[in-house]
Amino acid sequence: METNEKSFINRFGVAILAALTGFLIRSALTPVLGSHVPFSTLYPTIVFSALFGGFWAGTVTTLLSALAADYFFVGSRYSFSTTYESLVQTFIFAATGILISWVASERGRIQLRLQTVETEAARQKRENKEALRESEERALLAQKYAGIGIWEWNPANNEVDWSEGIFKLIGIRPHSVKPSLETWEKRVFPEDLERTHQNVLRAIENGDNETYNEFRVNGDDRKMRWIASQGQIIRDEKNQIVKMRGVNYDITDRKESELQIKNLNQELNRRVQELQTIFDIAPVGIAVAQDASCNVITANPALAEILGVKSGDNISINSQNVEGVPYKHLKNGRELMPDELPMQRAVRERKTIVGEETDILRADGKTVTIYGYAAPVFDEHQTIISCIAAHIDISERKKDERERQRQLATEQLLRREAEEANRLKDEFLATVSHELRTPLNAILGWVSMLRDGRFPEETQMRAHEAIERSAKSQSQLIEDLLDVSRIISGKVRLEVEPVELNSIIENAVETVRPAADAKNIKLRAETGTESKFVSGDADRLQQIVWNLLSNAIKFTARNGTVEVLLRDADFYTEITVKDSGRGISKEFLPFVFDRFRQADGSITRHFTGLGLGLAIVRHLVELHGGTVSAESDGEGKGAAFTVKLPIATQAANAENLAPIAVHRSDSNYPALDGVKVLVVDDEEDTREILKMTFEKSRAAVEIAASVSEALEIFKEWQPQVIVSDVGMPDEDGYSLMRKVREWERENRHETPVQAIALTAYAHEKDRRNALAAGFQKHITKPVEPVEVSLLIADLLVNEKTPNPAFDEQTVNSA
Repeated sequence: METNEKSFINRFGVAILAALTGFLIRSALTPVLGSHVPFSTLYPTIVFSALFGGFWAGTVTTLLSALAADYFFVGSRYSFSTTYESLVQTFIFAATGILISWVASERGRIQLRLQTVETEAARQKRENKEALRESEERALLAQKYAGIGIWEWNPANNEVDWSEGIFKLIGIRPHSVKPSLETWEKRVFPEDLERTHQNVLRAIENGDNETYNEFRVNGDDRKMRWIASQGQIIRDEKNQIVKMRGVNYDITDRKESELQIKNLNQELNRRVQELQTIFDIAPVGIAVAQDASCNVITANPALAEILGVKSGDNISINSQNVEGVPYKHLKNGRELMPDELPMQRAVRERKTIVGEETDILRADGKTVTIYGYAAPVFDEHQTIISCIAAHIDISERKKDERERQRQLATEQLLRREAEEANRLKDEFLATVSHELRTPLNAILGWVSMLRDGRFPEETQMRAHEAIERSAKSQSQLIEDLLDVSRIISGKVRLEVEPVELNSIIENAVETVRPAADAKNIKLRAETGTESKFVSGDADRLQQIVWNLLSNAIKFTARNGTVEVLLRDADFYTEITVKDSGRGISKEFLPFVFDRFRQADGSITRHFTGLGLGLAIVRHLVELHGGTVSAESDGEGKGAAFTVKLPIATQAANAENLAPIAVHRSDSNYPALDGVKVLVVDDEEDTREILKMTFEKSRAAVEIAASVSEALEIFKEWQPQVIVSDVGMPDEDGYSLMRKVREWERENRHETPVQAIALTAYAHEKDRRNALAAGFQKHITKPVEPVEVSLLIADLLVNEKTPNPAFDEQTVNSA
């Protein structure tokens, strides 16, 4: 018991000492190795511990080393790491260390047993041979040793004689019975007795002079013994058997040793089969080199599947078969040479290669990424005899990592864009608030002053101009916002027809000329003498030119110049607006057409506006199939905006393409002598303004504040024109027009009333709803009253044109 305790203490004391030694060596090499190979120096200590103390000692060393390496060298020092990579490293190290411990301990134990059995067998064989060669004189001396006996049998009289040693061998008291074949046969195992008789008879028949048999006996002491019987057959001159004699000796120890060897071989075979099964079914790819040069490397099925080869193939890549292996090792896109591969490096450098990532380009073109270890295998003399490597396929993990990085980059980009959009939104809302409140402040201020006191006519004129200017500014801001809303929702509608650009540009120039004159800006238009036509919407084309001109005048200092050039280029007609103004910085130039973007969005900016004009220009140009670009040499060096529009495909000549007239405000009211106009609006101020406007055109005007009141007036008075709001209490303007059209259809009214929807609802769907209800025109507020009078005059001129809204099918569908 004391010896066993000492052996236990010695073995596990060596295990702990080996782990401590490996840790100290690894710590000493940390400045050289860093944290890249945390387990490299620990494998030799495992092998030493397993060889000295056996499997459990090696296992203890492995676990202590794994804990120490994880705590001091893997990931963050002085803490246990829980990352995926560190856990995989620790697991592979522990598995490899336990495997090494088992192999080393089993190898040493089996070798020791085999040596013991072989030594004992050799000794027994030598003793048996020496006993048989002993002379008769030494036979008596040999019988003194237990387990040896001499026998003699006379076939003629069946007499048997044996020495004292035979009694002991067959387990009976010496001289207690008379020696005989029957006495011997009773002690021999039945299954061995028949075989022994057959061997003797066969030797006699064959004329042999010697016999040899092995059999088991069970004596009176109930102890089973293995007996070897070496016999000699003595014949006479006639070849007749005269006598048989021989020696028996105990071979129980030898048989037990042979049985032990057989059992050990069976156990070894079982363990080998277990290892082979683990090798075959392990989900981790395992490679085992059959020699120290790694010329023959066997892969388990998992690794063969990863590499795209057959299990059992030689997967070694060396200078002799580098062209015959159907895959390549790649590192950062470069093919690795044979001596750069992990297993070859592990053998050459006599150390474990840890955490190696390699790309495998297979014969089928698929690329997989493997991660693993390679460790040399040493014998008891520290000579490398093999190499083992373990690999796992991390292709999906790498793919997931790349996808996470891509998603992270996308998320960061979207976040930056969202933050920028949020900043621009806040900046835009602040600008909208400022731009809407500024003219409103002027309107309220002048209205308050006009109400509270009497002013000279000149001051009153200035007040009226300021109020009108501020109202138009607000109207333009609102119109820009509505245009942007239509653009975002994709509801901008173009009424395409042939348009002469010359007149468009001239009208736009005349519209902005007062603003240019106020700053003493030289405004020049060069359109040429030949008319240039495009297919497009006249109002939207004028809006494009007007926005560019207004923008140029706003950013051009006093006494500057603004030019408009119209010319043909290839298949396009170009409109260029150049100015000598503030210019555009290189940083802002790529964003000049973005919505809500202004070069200066601070509260100290020098120029007003929402930053929507150029965005609207770009969208309208693109709707016409054209492009717009901006150029500038930098701040203070002016800017140039060029619009390219496709030339109209049909022949552009004055006979078949008439210029489209663009309405402009005019101080002269059109003549509406005696025209009956019904004004319908729930706002009293609007009704009064429209009534005064139409009466200036000498029209007959009736007003109504609701749909029911308007219907009564319509049926009794039967006006020629209805100007109606859409949004009203109880019933809206759509309902009014449906009832009017229904009444006209029932009464077979020959001339349908001309109807104009005057409303603040400015979406495209509102325009469609108005036309479907029976209106001919849809005008959004605010609008100058004289424009409504001009529109009524146009409607009356064209009142004989068929009215789609009055068509019975259209009304029914509405």
